[in-house]
This record gives sequence, structure tokens and C-alpha cells, in this order.
Amino acid sequence: MRRFLLASLLLASFLAPRVSSAQDTTPPVLLSATRTAFKQYLMDEDFQLEETNITSLQINVVFSERMRTNDNDPNSVMNRANWHVTTVGGTPAITLSVLDVTLTPVTPRTTSNLTLTVNAPVGVTRDWRVTVSNVWDTADNEIVTTGNTNNRVNLTSREVLVHRNAYWIYADQGYFGNLDHRFYDDSWAQPSFNDLAFGYAKGAFFIGTDGTLPPFANTGLCCNEGEVEISSKTYYFRKEIRLGEGSLFNSVYEMRYMMGDGMVMYLNGKEIYRTNMPANIKPTYDTLATRSGGATFGTAFFTIPTFGDHARAGTNILAVEVHTSVVNDPSLSFGLELFQRYTNRDAGPLLLLTQPQDVSNVLEGTSASFELKPDGRSPFRYQWLVTTTNNVTITNVSATNRVFDLQNVPLAYHKARVFARVTGGTPSSTVVSSNAILTVVPDVAAPSLLSAEHDPAEGGVVLTFSEVMKASTLLDKANYTITNQAGQTIVIGSVSNIDGRSVVLKTTGTPTLTSRWFMTTRNLSDNAAGANPLPADRLHTIGGDFVLLPMISDWRVYQNGTNGPVGTNWTLANYTEVPGWTTERAGFRLDTALPFPIEQNTFLFPTDTEGNRLLTYYFRKTFNFTGSTNGMLLLLDQVVDDGIVVWVNGKIQHRFNMAGTAVPTYTTFASVEVINPIRTNDIRLTLTNLITGVNQVAVELHRRNATTDADAAFGMELRAHFDLISQTIVQPPPTLDITAPVANAEVIRTTSLNITANAAGQAGATITKVEAFDGATKIGEDTTAPYSIDWTTTGATTLGDHNLRVVATDSRNSTTEKTVLVKVVVPPPPTLDITAPANNSDVMQTVTAVINATAAGVSGATIAKVEVFDGGTKIGENTSAPYSVNWVTSMATALGNHTIRVVATDSRAVTTEKSITLRVIAPPPPTIAITAPTAGTKFTVGDSVTINVNAAGQSGATVSKVEFFDGVTKIGEDQSAPYSIGWSTGAAAVGAHNLRAVATDSRNLTAEATVSVTLEAATVVPELKVVINPARTHAVVTWLPANAPGFILESSSSISPANWQAVAGNPASGYNAALNSGSPKFYRLRKP
Repeated sequence: MRRFLLASLLLASFLAPRVSSAQDTTPPVLLSATRTAFKQYLMDEDFQLEETNITSLQINVVFSERMRTNDNDPNSVMNRANWHVTTVGGTPAITLSVLDVTLTPVTPRTTSNLTLTVNAPVGVTRDWRVTVSNVWDTADNEIVTTGNTNNRVNLTSREVLVHRNAYWIYADQGYFGNLDHRFYDDSWAQPSFNDLAFGYAKGAFFIGTDGTLPPFANTGLCCNEGEVEISSKTYYFRKEIRLGEGSLFNSVYEMRYMMGDGMVMYLNGKEIYRTNMPANIKPTYDTLATRSGGATFGTAFFTIPTFGDHARAGTNILAVEVHTSVVNDPSLSFGLELFQRYTNRDAGPLLLLTQPQDVSNVLEGTSASFELKPDGRSPFRYQWLVTTTNNVTITNVSATNRVFDLQNVPLAYHKARVFARVTGGTPSSTVVSSNAILTVVPDVAAPSLLSAEHDPAEGGVVLTFSEVMKASTLLDKANYTITNQAGQTIVIGSVSNIDGRSVVLKTTGTPTLTSRWFMTTRNLSDNAAGANPLPADRLHTIGGDFVLLPMISDWRVYQNGTNGPVGTNWTLANYTEVPGWTTERAGFRLDTALPFPIEQNTFLFPTDTEGNRLLTYYFRKTFNFTGSTNGMLLLLDQVVDDGIVVWVNGKIQHRFNMAGTAVPTYTTFASVEVINPIRTNDIRLTLTNLITGVNQVAVELHRRNATTDADAAFGMELRAHFDLISQTIVQPPPTLDITAPVANAEVIRTTSLNITANAAGQAGATITKVEAFDGATKIGEDTTAPYSIDWTTTGATTLGDHNLRVVATDSRNSTTEKTVLVKVVVPPPPTLDITAPANNSDVMQTVTAVINATAAGVSGATIAKVEVFDGGTKIGENTSAPYSVNWVTSMATALGNHTIRVVATDSRAVTTEKSITLRVIAPPPPTIAITAPTAGTKFTVGDSVTINVNAAGQSGATVSKVEFFDGVTKIGEDQSAPYSIGWSTGAAAVGAHNLRAVATDSRNLTAEATVSVTLEAATVVPELKVVINPARTHAVVTWLPANAPGFILESSSSISPANWQAVAGNPASGYNAALNSGSPKFYRLRKP
């Protein structure tokens, strides 16, 4: 396997020394220790790059001041024993031996900069530390080794990513002449770009020495030694670099370059640096540098702050475009050195150096970018997610890079949280980033149609809009109408989506200059949440290319040298050809061995018939032009070697590689020699010489010289190009008539007024809606005929005149407006009559008075309720006829006149009130009479006296109870007729008693009656007792109580007939009576 060394070792850079002072008492400090390494790239026989890390055995150290350097001084920095190089962490621990210490060869040389040579490479897979002890500065200050870190530093790696002699893949447009190597965007700088057609050579690059390389350059741009140098406007360079040893984002990236004249640098397709170039524009092949550059490398390295933002672990694509400051710049150079400086290796656990940042005010439908920076052992895996405000989390499957470009941001993502899950590091772990808040601004702008061109290759009309459109409308062929100039409709077979912003309307047929196509659209809207409509009132004239003169076509050709046309007459349509003109087919070429960008059909003669070298070739052809030149561009495509002059209708229209303005002759030479002809497109010509009808084109092809120029070539295409022309369609507005209400109609406030209208679209338009307004306030709309809208007035509607506006809108968004004046009036009140009771009627307390009324709404109103009030106090209401309300009075109802108000309210809240006067009178008490006992009746104490009463309620009242009293002492009561009670007089006092009966009715009214009776003392009836002696000869008659007054003792010998006779006896000792056998005696006590 063959291998080629592609890079060599790069020497380290050094820091300037610090001058010590004679009065210096400050101990020295070891400032830095740097190893320099680079990658060696070898290419095998299959042209595949292989990478090898080359690590230096030398370490460059820098002190804060000059140090002792005497070889025999044990405190000298030159003493190898004072130095220690060891690994930091990890296993196994490694200590390297220092073999040599020398002064670093910087200018001016200083003892503060030293180079250590160690016995083994300082590997990039471990972290290292350099320690020094027992050394003194030139002021005899010893370096401090305890309590601080002044004598030790971690080793910094300075890795060469691009050596000044590195190999590059490059494109040189000027010499190679490949049209594909003129770029008008940054597609060539993207990692995915296919650069197999580019060249491959070793840097640095140079042009401007006639093929002889200066000492510092390796590759000459353009051509071989001795060949004519042709400069490109722009050169393109690409290179793979690999990152992995150092931390991507904790590194410093440094570079220096030589460059003439301007430069733009990209990393992985993102711009990271530009110099000598216009700001804020995307450069193209034709962009010129703003100033000239140099042809030597800069002396100082500078950092590229944004390099790490776009770097990735592993393979990276570095791309550089170098621009000249003038056309055909005679000199240009390019070379580059790039370093990565880092202390932290690509190692350790995963952590996030930077978090995603909030992105504000993103216009709906545009894009938003988020990024983060991880650290730790790569590679890293990313997954971005979006959580909306309703806590729906959306995983963006394709968002697996460090930078998340969110495209076509929907309004639903407003206030969404954007975050990422990152996996990586050693040991492997997953870290979730913090949330970035995305705020989205609604898209309220209408989209526009940017271009509409017929493209035969696409089989129809290609439309491009200003933004992503709503797919359901975009792909509906019914939303497009294409017609030709004759008014015939062009059939649209289907609509094919390209990218959401562009579609192809598949059509049959092709527009011509005499029959251009026109298009109108309808119902198209963008993809915004508010669906902004594309204006439909536009007539779009479809653009495209119309070939007037094809590249491959027949020409009249003259190649007979000095016998050729004389003057300019040969350029005119009326020219009479001389012998020698022939008809040949383009393209034309003298040397058929070299590449040719078009079909080669005719071999040009190198000499005339007499063997003279031909210097100029002549070509003639006509084309027919009809149609309008409005908005037209006349474009020329050409293939030329070396120079041409193009005539149209006898006037010079175009020159290429022909100096000056004079009319050329047969012996006029081209100003530039073309090595390989290319096809140049879209050269714009003026329309000055173009006429309607037949146009004469004449072309003369000139060679560079008469001796060494070995080739000639010609091909030409002429096209009429039209861009999209959009014009506002002036269409008749819709017709509109208000059929109701009539002018000056009265509208009762709180009623509904039906507004009706007739409306119709014109010239193919249809009515989309009819709206009604009260002044500026919208009442409503109707979208289908017959058009009818109800205006419902309320109590808040102002009285008086109202201008009702009716607006009809058609499918073109054209409107017609008409008005009608109406008057809002107060609604009439309802009718009301009180039918009962009559005015000035009496109402007895506690009696329910039924208040009846009749009420009716007027002018369509209905009665909502009838209310009844006693003065200001509401009695009740009724919401349906017949209207009746009960007024229930009570004993608390004030006596006297009461104003009874009846209020009828209709469905418009309009009221009518009427009133009557009712007099509230007191009710009569109940009647009562004591029927027993009668007045003056005497009773003996202890008698039970029955008291009977007749009682009755009055005027509808009923007796609820009758109470009985002896004076004020209640004897009892009876609650139902007949009213009677028994009076037990046993405890009553002897004498006169007033018996009262009190009747209470259901109104709580009372009436009473009295009767006077007398109670006398009760007569004592003694107990008569007869005691017979044992001998039954005598009987003793006694009575108790002995003091019973008024009683006499009587005896009788028989009961019937009785013969009672008083006998003497003392109640205290009784009566002793002799007993006679056979003669009974009866005794009694009697009160005379």
C-alpha cells in the first residue's frame, strides 16, 4: 500500500518574557506548560485518509520572570532533577523523566521560556502535570513549593488541526472552467456536499507568478508553468478535521492565515469568520472582496470565538471561500494554520456547559433555534422535546443534534418549554437540560405569490408563495383557474406539492408569446392558526421562458477568411449573401478532443480554402417575435471560445471578450483566450433593437491570436423571459338592495326588526356574506340567500334615528353598501283595568280581598306580570291571565283607607299602573249570653252549679273558645258548642259571686256576659246513733256533730203511718229511752 505524508510537525509558539527588577523580591511563578501535537494524515492507494496522532516529546514552559540557568547551579532551571512530569488521576500513575532542558528559541531569547525534553510521548489519553522545585529567579527569589500552586501547572495541549502545508480539496473556476463551480449560496460548504469534482492539492496556494511557485507555497492555482493565468472571482477550499482529544467547548481555537483578498470561513456549514468581505450579505461567486489581502502568513495567532459553537466530536468539515477584490485579479493566495488549545481532555462525566436559552417573538410559521454545549467524554446523543402549555410533550424525532432548528413554528407552541435529553460521558449518563421558553407571535400578514412560471420540465406551472400554505387549500385544484389570452380555460390535471411553499399545477399544452397564460386563485390561505387568506383579487400573468433561438439550431455560416463580409451590411436582414455561406447546425467547435458543454454538431475550419489561418467566423440567423414586451427580459446563453460580437437588426447588442466599443473587423482579436469554453446563462440584453416580426441576428466569432490559439467554439440561445406579473382585478362589485324595512320606518324599542336584502355577485363572483350594521356596530350576517338579519333592540337602544347599513361581500372580497334610516320609538304601555273590588269598598280586617284586573300588551307585546301593591308594599303578582291577587288582611292591618296599586308589565318591560282605595274596618266581636243560672240564684256552698252559655261569631268569624270566671278566677273553658261548664262551689266563699263568661272568636275578638249568684252556708246533717245496753232494757240515742244547730229529735212508733213526736234530748248526752218489748220506736232528727 502506497502512503503519502500529508503534514509535518509544527513548532510551538511562545510567550514574551517578563523583565526582572534589581529590587525584585517576589518569588517566581510557573505560568504554563504546553505540549504541541498534530495529526498526520496518510492517504492510501484508494485515496482514503487515515489519521495518526503525532505527539511531541517536548514541553514548553513559561515562568513569570527570568530564572537562573547556570548548568552547574543546583537551583538552576536547567537542572533536570528539579523537574517532574506526572499523570493526574487514572491508573497507572506515570512519571516521565526529563532528559534535557533548553532555552526556547524565541526572539529575543529569554530565560523565562524553556523547553523540556522528556523520555516518552505525553499521551493525549491522560491528563498531565508539570512540577518544578528548588529553582531561583535571577533576583535570588526561590519558587514557593508549599501552601500554593506557584510551582505546578496542569499541562495544556496545543493541537495542530490544520498545518500550513495541509492538503485541501479545492475548486478553481478560472482555469478548469466548470460552470458547476460557481456557487451562489453556501451549499458547497455543507458537510453533505459532494466534492468529488473538486481538485486535491497541498497548501498553501498561490496565483500570479506565471506558474512559478514562491518559496512558501506548494500549489499554483490556475495552470501549469508557462500557461496563461486566468483568475477566478472566487476559490473554494474544503478540508476534514477531526476533534476528539480535547473538550469541544472548553477549548480555545486559534488560527493565522495568508489570504488575498477576502475570506469567509465555515465549520460544518455554519459561518464562523469573515474578513475583507461585505457585512450582512451571503457571498456568491461574483461577490468581490472589499480590500486586497496579503501573500504571507500573519505573525500572531488569534482566536475564533464561534468555532466551538459549531464543532462536533469526530469529523468536521472546514470550508473556506477566498474572493478577489477585482475581476481578473492577477494575484491571489491562501494558506491556513489552525490550533486547538485545551487543558480539559474529551473525558469525564457528562455535564452541560450552557443551557438552551429563551427565544422570544418568533413569528408563527418561521423558525427558532436552540442549542446547548455539553462537556465530558464524547460522543453525545441528543433528543429535543417540546412541552406545550397544556402539558403535551412532543418528541422531535429528527432533532438529534446539539443545535435544534425548529421549523414552521406553530402558534400552539406559544409559551412552550423546549428542552433536550443528552446522553454521554464516562460513565454514561443522561442529563435533562433546563427549559427554554418559546414565545410565538401570531402571523397576521397575508401571504403573497412570489413567482408563477411555466416549466416544461415539471410539466406545468410552478408556483412559489411567500410562506408555507395550508395544504388542504394549496393542493385543491379547484382553487386555481388558468386561462389563455383567448379566454379558454387551461385544464389543471393535478396539483403536486414541492415543499409546502411551492406546487406544480400539472397542465396540458404550453403558453406562447402570442397566447400567454393568466391565473386567478381563490380560497388559498397560509398555515397560520388564523389562516390568513391570499388576496383573491389578483390576475397573475404566468411567467416563463420562450425560446426565440434554440441553442441547437441551424445557422448560416461563413468561414472563408479575408473574403468575408465587408462593413456592417452583413448584419442586416436585406443583406445579399456572397458565395461561401452554408447552413450548419450548432454547436460549433474547432477542436473536438476537448470537453464541450453542449452538443457538438459542426466542425469549424481551421483555415480558409487557401490555407490561411481563420481569425473570425460569421453566423446569421433570424427569429420571429410576436407579442408584448411588457415585463420581458431578453436573455442570452452562450458558449464562446474566444470572443464574440452579437448584432440584432444591424446594431451591436452584446460583446464578450472583445475590448473597446469600435466595430470589429476580421483581424480584430479577442481580448482573452478561453482554454475550455463553458456555458454562460442568463446574460441580459436590452430590448432596444427588438422588433415585432422577423429579427435578424448576426454573430462574429473572433480568436485570441493568429498563431498559438488552437481552438474556437460558438453556441447561442436567445430567450424571452417573463417573471410573474400580478395585477389587481377591477371587477364590478356585487349588487345590493334593501327590501325591508322601508325608509323612516318606526321601530319600537325592545322589539326585533327583520332586515332583508337582495344581493348578487357579478362577473362570476358569488356572494359570501351579507352583513348588517347599526352605525359602526355589527348586528349580524347571513351567508346564504335569502338574506335576512334580525335587529333586536333593547331598553338600552337609543331613541331616535338609526342608520342601518347593509354590506354585501362577494368571493373576490369586493363589497357594496347601502343604508336605510329607521326611527326607534318608545313602546306603548300595556292596557290595564281593575275589575274588583270596587273603589272605596270596605275590607274587614282578617278578610281576604280578591283584587282582579284585566291587562293586555300592545303592538305585539305580551303581559309579563301583573303586580298588586298596598301603597309601597307588594302584595303579590300573577304572570298569566286571568290576573288575580289575594290581599290577606290581618288584625295588624291598619284601619282606614289603603291605596291599592295594580301594575301591569309587558314583555318590553313597559308598565301601566292603576289604583283604587279600600277602607279597612274592624270586625264585630262575637255574641254571648249566660242562659243558666239566672241572676240571683242561691246555692249552698258545696253545690255543683252548671253554667250554660250561648255564643256565636260574627261576620264569618267562629267562636274558638268560651272561658268561665268566678270574678277574675278562671273556672274553666269550653271550645265547642253547646258551651257549658260545671262549677264546684265546695271551696267557694259564702256570699255573692259574679259569674263571667268570655267568648273568643277566630279573629281573637272577645265578648263577655255576667250573672250574679249567692252561695249560702251548707246545712250540717248530724249522724244519728242508737246504742242499746247489754240488757236490752234501754237505748241511748245520740247524734254527731253534737252542735248541729236547728235539729230536733223525733220518735214514731211506726214508719207508715208515721206519728212523729218530738222528744226531749240533749245532743251532748243523748236520749235515754226505755225499751218495751213489742213496741218499736223509730227516731229521726229534723230541722224545722
